[in-house]
Amino acid sequence: MAEKKNNIRGVIFWGVISWVSFIAAFFETASTGRELPAFVVFFAWLGAPALFMNDKGHGKINNLFWGVFANIAGWVHVATRDYKKGSKAYKQKEKEEKERRNQLAKEHAKQKAASRRAEIARKKQITKATSSLKNKYGSEDATKALAGKIWVNMPFNLFHDAHKLMIENGIPNGRKFGKKFENVVNGEERHKYRFDPYKNRQGKTSYNYEVDTKAGLITGWKEL
Repeated sequence: MAEKKNNIRGVIFWGVISWVSFIAAFFETASTGRELPAFVVFFAWLGAPALFMNDKGHGKINNLFWGVFANIAGWVHVATRDYKKGSKAYKQKEKEEKERRNQLAKEHAKQKAASRRAEIARKKQITKATSSLKNKYGSEDATKALAGKIWVNMPFNLFHDAHKLMIENGIPNGRKFGKKFENVVNGEERHKYRFDPYKNRQGKTSYNYEVDTKAGLITGWKEL
């Protein structure tokens, strides 16, 4: 409130200074017979466009007064002042604000309902995928795998499928598959799998986790 009063005082001060200068120039020209400087006339009527600005319930004549009295400062005052309480414009603004709030509330409710539906669908998908994993590998092992556990002789496909399920459904601790390396040792085929790819400082792909397998079973793992 104090700030608004200071702003109005500033506009009034500017208007008084402007008109004192105008009147002084007018009397000087009247006494000397010289023509009134064009810039003084221009300055005095510079605020007239305020007549065409939103009056916010104060009236067009009030706009014109502030425009002519304080010129550009009058424009600023007219543009930034509050709506006049109780006026038709004020009531219309309140109505529009209420409609806008109601519309935002409806949109928020729709978004919330859509989020709930999406969450329900996601949970159903997780339940379906989890059941499928348990049917394929057994309930106990599948539950352990979905908890992020790993053990020697754990089927790699169980590890891979469990982490793929977690990644796809936003379940924490899931590891994203990166790359597969093949090797043959003493006639036995062994594999090395790397997970959690990322770009290193050289712009190349590196990995955070590695799993070793033999005959499809996990033999070791480590953080990289």
